[in-house]
Amino acid sequence: MIDANVSVYQRDILRYAKYCTKRVYKIFDNFGMVISGRTCSSPDQPDNGSLKPKKNTYYSGDKLWFSCEAGYTLEGKKDLLCQNNGQWNAEFPICVGT
Repeated sequence: MIDANVSVYQRDILRYAKYCTKRVYKIFDNFGMVISGRTCSSPDQPDNGSLKPKKNTYYSGDKLWFSCEAGYTLEGKKDLLCQNNGQWNAEFPICVGT
């Protein structure tokens, strides 16, 4: 949140700096570079299941979706969120035979 006491010019600069920072992170991700402090670990695909999207690096705010093959049930959360602290918001789920 931007302080109400700053000028319009200062607000514009802060917004532009935030925009540029996001762009830099995306550019680094496209080259497979890791930026420390804002990334979450890259999970393995669950046995008998899948995850989307598959990326080299996950940044805070990124979401993962898990699913299982026919004959298996997902145990755990189906979607996880990479948090600002570099941790996922839950344990990675597993696929259990039914």
